Formats: sequence, C-alpha cells, structure tokens
Amino acid sequence: MTDFGLGSTPVREAVLELLARGVLVQESHHSVRVAELDLPRLRNIYRVRCLLETEAAQLGTAKLSEPNLAAMKAQLRRMDTAKRAGDPAEAARADLEFRRTLYAAAENPILLDLIDQVWLSFPGSILYGIPGRLAQSIKEHHEILDAVARRDPTAAGFCLQKHLLGALAVLEDYVRRFTERPPAAVRAS
Repeated sequence: MTDFGLGSTPVREAVLELLARGVLVQESHHSVRVAELDLPRLRNIYRVRCLLETEAAQLGTAKLSEPNLAAMKAQLRRMDTAKRAGDPAEAARADLEFRRTLYAAAENPILLDLIDQVWLSFPGSILYGIPGRLAQSIKEHHEILDAVARRDPTAAGFCLQKHLLGALAVLEDYVRRFTERPPAAVRAS
C-alpha cells in the first residue's frame, strides 16, 4: 500500500465497497477472494446494463457534439489498433472511453453514476480474452457509431442493446464450458 502512497483507510474502504457489490467475497475474518462467476448474477448485471446503457446511448446520440463524435471515432480506431497489436487491455480502455463519451453526452450524471456502479459489478474486459470476441465487439462498435453519426437514437440504442446481449451470450457460453470441464486431475488421466 505504501508503494502506491495509500494508507490503510482508503484500501479498507475500497475492499468494503467491492464486498458490498459482490465482486469480492469474504472467506474468513481477514481473507477475501474474487467472487466466482455466477450465471444468474451475470444475466442480471447485463439486464440492468441493457436498461441503463440503452437509455444513455439514446440520450447521448441526440446531444452528442461533433468533437465528441470525432473522439468516439478515434477510440474505435484505437480499439482496432490494439486488436492488431494483440493488446486486449488497451482495447478495453478504448472501449470504455468510446462508451463513456457517448453516455456523458446524455448530460445525466445520475445515469452515468449508475452505469459506473454496474460496470464495477463485473470486469467486462474479461470478454476480450475470449477468442473472437474483440473482433466481433469492434464490428458492433462500428454499427453503434454509424447509428450515432446518423443521429438516430433508436438505432443507436438498438445497436448498443444488441452489442450487450451478444456479449452476454458469449459470456454465458464461456462460463458454461468452463464450469462443465472436468477437474485438471481427471483430464490428465
């Protein structure tokens, strides 16, 4: 903690916040671990994301400035460059900035805060570790951007919802395959 210039109080508060959000699970009085992937919880997170982010995309599309549209285009190029470089973490950062730019244009800080809270419930960047998902996501981002550039809030909301539901389907399949695999000791025999 001292390496980062943090005292114990902010770290304790962050851990308590992550426990409250279900990202961490307390195992004993002093130990915590990252919560396991839980399909019903994951579905609920994505349902809430669809509601909030579709609304933010529609509102943002109606109010987005030309400089912010240019910023979204730049973030999409950044995602594509990161994909070609094999850097999924950079692609995830560009993805976050792409959506944040659109959602911030909605000029609704409460909505943006709720979206941030839901984003903290599940690390969406895990998706880009699943083969093929980053390429599909970039294609879906192009569809979102096209709708935003046409200033079509309904289409932007639809494309955003399609993107999130596609991500959920990939996650469900990944979690299902991962949880159905036999333990390593059984596979080795």
